Amino acid sequence: MKNLNKHLIFMLVAALLFGAVLTACGGEEPTPTPRVRNNDEEDEEDEEDPVEEPTEEPTEEPTAVPTEEPEPTATPDPTAGFGDFASEVLGVSLAYPESWAIEPGEDSGELRLASSEEILSDGQDDIQGAVMNFVFLDPVMLSVLGGEDLDATDPVAVMNVFVELFTANSDATEGVVITVTEAPTAVTINGQDAAQVVADASDPEGDTAVMQLYLIMTDSNVAFVAAGAEASEEAQYRPILDAIVNTVTLSAPVGGTTEDVDINLSGDMLLYGDTVDGVVDASGPSVWSFIGLEGEVIDLIVTPEGEFDVVVDVVDDSGNSILPNGEADASFGVEEVLDVTIPATGNYTIIVRGFADATGNYTLSLVEAGTAVVPQPVVTGGEGEPIAYGDFVSGAVDGATPVASYSFAGVADDVVGMIVTPFGEFDAVVDVVDASGGSLLARERDASFGPENVIVALPADGVYTINIYGFEGATGSFDLQMGFPLTNVVIAAADTLEAEDEGEGHSFPFTTLRAGDMVGIYVEPSEGLDVAIQVRQGDALVEGLGFDPERGFDASIDVEEFVMLVEETGNYSFRILNSQDDFAGNTGDYEVVLIGTPEVIFELAYGDVVDARTNAEGLVDYVISGLAGESMVVNVASDDDSIDTVIEIMDLDENVLATIDDAFSGEVEELVYTFASDELVIIRVRDFFGGEGDFVMTVDMQ
Repeated sequence: MKNLNKHLIFMLVAALLFGAVLTACGGEEPTPTPRVRNNDEEDEEDEEDPVEEPTEEPTEEPTAVPTEEPEPTATPDPTAGFGDFASEVLGVSLAYPESWAIEPGEDSGELRLASSEEILSDGQDDIQGAVMNFVFLDPVMLSVLGGEDLDATDPVAVMNVFVELFTANSDATEGVVITVTEAPTAVTINGQDAAQVVADASDPEGDTAVMQLYLIMTDSNVAFVAAGAEASEEAQYRPILDAIVNTVTLSAPVGGTTEDVDINLSGDMLLYGDTVDGVVDASGPSVWSFIGLEGEVIDLIVTPEGEFDVVVDVVDDSGNSILPNGEADASFGVEEVLDVTIPATGNYTIIVRGFADATGNYTLSLVEAGTAVVPQPVVTGGEGEPIAYGDFVSGAVDGATPVASYSFAGVADDVVGMIVTPFGEFDAVVDVVDASGGSLLARERDASFGPENVIVALPADGVYTINIYGFEGATGSFDLQMGFPLTNVVIAAADTLEAEDEGEGHSFPFTTLRAGDMVGIYVEPSEGLDVAIQVRQGDALVEGLGFDPERGFDASIDVEEFVMLVEETGNYSFRILNSQDDFAGNTGDYEVVLIGTPEVIFELAYGDVVDARTNAEGLVDYVISGLAGESMVVNVASDDDSIDTVIEIMDLDENVLATIDDAFSGEVEELVYTFASDELVIIRVRDFFGGEGDFVMTVDMQ
């Protein structure tokens, strides 16, 4: 399940403003173009009706007649016939033509004006006229949404952010294409700081509006104003629209401040998907803020530490609870405040306090409804059912046993893979914790509705526990396959996904010699790149892994990690693809780590680093391709004196092409090999005595 901060209110406000203007812009009948007679017609007419040349006659000089200066005409007053409007709830007053229609949306924080009632009530595309749309926001939203680098007190700086968003994201404005014709400039409206942009807005049907967008700012209120009309009528309505804008005065909205609220509602700002740690101490409740859009549905999960009993509430800017029954205190443990509907667009505050003035620590998650992973009690200290490397077990969770736990003894630096396969509709969540209950995962594993696969590196010798439970308390049964330590690790050289790689990506081949072996991959993309992992056997996509084989495994917008059980021997490959979801971008750098047993043969490239352990037979193989005349340098260093390494280069029939064994146990071996032809060769690292031992190998071009 992808975890995204999708709360892009900039785009939504842009869609709201510009879309309203185009509603009033219908298609109009084309204006006839006058027909110009061509020269042939003129010639024919001249031939049929010849005109005699006039005879020159003397004429008298004309007598000059004085001309009278025209009387100056008075410029029409655009405010003639204006009436007044004021709303304390919205915090605005203005004047507008009394013949126009007005629609104050005090519950939604909007105000609409239009040159006819039909525009507001009907909204059909064939309606002509002008429209103005106001959206009012709390000034705190600007500093939160714009980031640390934005000067939220500068109207031009804020407007530039909006311009960048709504000109580059037609999808976010429902297909409306915005073209800025005059860049943001600073203006003053009734002594209030403001910025102005002139733009054309065209919808998918080809209708175009000429618009002026204003950002008017005061310390207590912010108004975004879109004023426009269809291109053919814009000149007619522009003086009236300008006159209305110049009458706008903002004030503090009634109910929009927190002066009458007993507690401080100015907590740190959260976005959907955030999980934060908080504390309630003697100073009072803990508060967090977020911006909600009307109609959104959210979940809150508050997990207290120890015996701390938390009480949770969500209030609007007036301090009124938006929860159906007010404060939530349903249990002594985790408080799940689910399916909370946002009543109106605005700023909201989450209040966490202790029951009976108790104090303590807690963790808070704010998510869109249906995406929360509800924390469950964990079994620690080896209290789970004993399990060992390589074991396969079946289990279940139900009302009596909400968590199935399995404990195993691990060794420091072991890399362990495990796969949980749920049955039916059961959606399993997996966590791995140490003896103190601390999770070894960045977050509980819930990547799909099917199998959950986990790769974990053990930080120390000790007992660890696998906890399996159902998403949102679901019950069901599952199988758990515990892998053997994955001691064959290849740290691939960093690479870059380009736009031309889309669809094919980059391939990381490997060969398996034993059915049932585990092999995994860890991909860390740079910021701005979202990747997916595809699995192929030969040229065929591998199915039955719990995700769409064509799209690939794509559980997050950052690190992807995936482990699989190989059902049959053969040639496979992991492919790193540009994510089809493309939440973060589809080009950029990434790093890859390949993980498997010593029986997995990975294909290497120049620049790769191997950190591995020889198998029970004292060896491990890799393959690499080279071009005729190229020379590669293979450098192997053992971690300790337990292994005396030998390097061999062999062809695919295992005929030895080059070998070296010059050093003693614990010393470095280095082999330079020159390719006689374009070929694929085997690099074998083995212990002279046929034992198991750890080593590090680098492969580079000379």
